[in-house]
Amino acid sequence: MIKSYAIFSQKGGTGKTTTSLALAAGLARRGRKVLLVDVDQQEDSTIASGVEPEDVVFAVADVLNKVCTAKEAIVPTEFGYDILPSWGKALAALTVKPKTKVHFRKIIDEAKEDYDYIVVDCPPNIFGLTVQVLESVDEIVFPAHADSFSERALERAIEEIHAVRDGKNRKLSFGGILFNRHRPDYNATKFALPLFERLSTEYGIRIFETKIPDSTYVRESQLMKRPVYDVIDRDYNKAAPAFDAFVEELTGEKMKEAKNSNGKQDAGTAGSGREGAPANRQARKAGKRGSWNGKNGWK
Repeated sequence: MIKSYAIFSQKGGTGKTTTSLALAAGLARRGRKVLLVDVDQQEDSTIASGVEPEDVVFAVADVLNKVCTAKEAIVPTEFGYDILPSWGKALAALTVKPKTKVHFRKIIDEAKEDYDYIVVDCPPNIFGLTVQVLESVDEIVFPAHADSFSERALERAIEEIHAVRDGKNRKLSFGGILFNRHRPDYNATKFALPLFERLSTEYGIRIFETKIPDSTYVRESQLMKRPVYDVIDRDYNKAAPAFDAFVEELTGEKMKEAKNSNGKQDAGTAGSGREGAPANRQARKAGKRGSWNGKNGWK
C-alpha cells in the first residue's frame, strides 16, 4: 500500500528540502519505488535531483492545470527515485490564484500503481497548494531547528493543520518533529527543547529520537547536487547515517547491506538505478518551453 508524506515547515531554513531529498533517496536505497514531488516554487528539490527546471517540458503545475498527466511530467533521476519537478513561474501563478483544474489528490491517485512511497516537498506556507497537499497525504514530517522561532512557527502551523484534518483529511497524522543542524551543546538548544516537548505532549506529536547533526557535508551535497549519502569522506559524514536512521525510524524500512567491489559494506549502492520508471522524456519536444499564461497552460 502506498504511503505519502508531506515535508512541511512554515519557517524557512529548517532543512525541509534536505529532509525531502534524504527521505526519497534513503527509501530508494532500500529498493523502494519512490516519487518525490516538488511543489515549492524555489525549485530546490528539482535542481538538487539533477533536473534543470528550464529544461523540462512539463512540471507539477501542468498536471494541476490538466495540461498533462502526472506520468507525462515525471522525470527519473540517477539516484533511484523519480521526481515530479517544479517550475517556479508556473507555481507562482498558482500561488496568486490557487484554484487548480484538478486537486493535488489526483497526483496521489495516479501514482498508486507505480510507487511505494510519495514524498512532497512543500512550500513554507499553509495556503493554496499546500492545503491541497495536506488534504491528500497520509503524514506530515516537521523539520525544525531547536530554537524558539521554529517552535512558535510550528505551533501556529499545527493549529491550522488541525483545521485541515478535521475538514477534509481525517486520515492525516503527524509523523513527527525532526531536528536538523542539531547542536546539543548550544544553550539555545537546551532552552528550546522543553518548548518542543510541551508541543509534543499537548498535540500528541512525537519528537524523533534521531537528530541530524550540523554538518558541512549537507551543504556540500547541495552544491554537488547529490544526496547526502553520496558525499565523499563518508566516515566523517555524520549526517548521512543520521538521515538513514531517521528514514528507518519514520518508515520502519531497514537498510539492506550491500557489498562494493572490495567486499566492504557500501549502503550507498542499494536500491539505486531503478529501471522501469515512467519515462516521459520520450514524449518531450525539443527546445525550451514557451510562456505560461496562468490559464491555458503553455503557449
